[in-house]
Amino acid sequence: MRKCLATLAVMAAVTLPLSAMADGVDYPGTFFVNGGLGQSQYHVGGFDHPHDTAAIIGFGYRWNHVFGIESGYTDLGTGEGHAAHGVRSLQLKGWTLGLNGRFVVAGPWSLAARAGVFRARTTETSSRSGQAVHGGTSDDGYYVGVGADYDLYHDFSLGLRYDLYCNGHSGAGSRQATVGVYGVNAEYRF
Repeated sequence: MRKCLATLAVMAAVTLPLSAMADGVDYPGTFFVNGGLGQSQYHVGGFDHPHDTAAIIGFGYRWNHVFGIESGYTDLGTGEGHAAHGVRSLQLKGWTLGLNGRFVVAGPWSLAARAGVFRARTTETSSRSGQAVHGGTSDDGYYVGVGADYDLYHDFSLGLRYDLYCNGHSGAGSRQATVGVYGVNAEYRF
């Protein structure tokens, strides 16, 4: 966790002065809330049903309407697969804290990027001969994402996103998982 926070602090220290010098004009900052729905795909070996619905909600602040910080909650649904003696499922959900950027390309179109720490709650369930075994851990992983937005109004946009989440766990009791999410996103700025 300390390494993740240190990385975020360094990223903030580098990007915030750059955003302030972007064009020498003092633009006010912007708070935002956003939410998204999408299709998650668990990249875990042996899962024959790796898809589910993902839901993402977040809020944050952007300096100069370009660089900012964000926090939120993500539910990546459940991936399932058949093991040698039964069925296994893996579910990830958790809190995010990171940096983001929104870059106007032309007119109402913009590109977005985000990265940060994903505090994942990983739950694994195995069913063998009618017996269910549950296990879970909380781990510090990461997330990264890119997208394209279209401003319907000055303060509201819709967009397409791809985010990648990793729970960061590789010890006993649960398995490491990487989950990709293709989805739509809505953002309101105030």
